[in-house]
Amino acid sequence: MPEISSRHYWLLIGVVALVLIFLVAIHGNKHLVFSSMLLGALTSALYTFEPLWTPSVFFYNVSQLFWQADMAISARRIAVFVMLLAGMLSFTVYGKMFRFEAFTPSKAGVHLLAGILMGIGASMMLGGNDSQILLVFPTLSVASSIPMVSIATGILVSLWCKKRFTN
Repeated sequence: MPEISSRHYWLLIGVVALVLIFLVAIHGNKHLVFSSMLLGALTSALYTFEPLWTPSVFFYNVSQLFWQADMAISARRIAVFVMLLAGMLSFTVYGKMFRFEAFTPSKAGVHLLAGILMGIGASMMLGGNDSQILLVFPTLSVASSIPMVSIATGILVSLWCKKRFTN
């Protein structure tokens, strides 16, 4: 089995630095590029300590609690999920992007339909969109590009439908 030498680490650091410089030059918004890279590093570190950390896997295991008496969820997984929720909420409140929307049956129906479609898609691609984006796509395999294209197409079609039918 080949061993990783210090030369490999320097090569990796050099490649990452070149990619960062290229992305900043192309995109222009270095804050967004560095934030995206930080998010990737944090999710990689989180995956190292808690491989089943994604929300879709958490909800899958919560649903299994109803059918399997011996199923248990560790306190660490619950803490990770609570911290994810707290982080998302604090980011939206801090960025003044949080908007409370009143519950209406029509909105509930739309969200229920979207959830059903996402559940069907998640079962066909063996994981939710969070697993695909954060765990599968970074492998850069051809098989990972098909779900990503499908997710992007679904988002574009839903935005088009929303724009077309709400006006």
